[in-house]
Amino acid sequence: MSARELAMSDSCATCTFAGPRYGEGSEYERDCRRFPKTPMFMHYMSGRSQVTHVRSEFPVMRASDWCGEFQAKEIT
Repeated sequence: MSARELAMSDSCATCTFAGPRYGEGSEYERDCRRFPKTPMFMHYMSGRSQVTHVRSEFPVMRASDWCGEFQAKEIT
């Protein structure tokens, strides 16, 4: 899908809830901010101990994705 087609479609690229990714990410990825951040549990081994790290993030979506919560951005 071209950039022009994305801009004219009902997709994350034109959704009022989609925000830019912070840090890593490309222009084709968005954070979905329709709902609060989701807790993410990451388990890993540190030496002989298991460590659990908890953080929260918004779901990552491609700009071409679409869902039932879509609302078009207001044009100013």
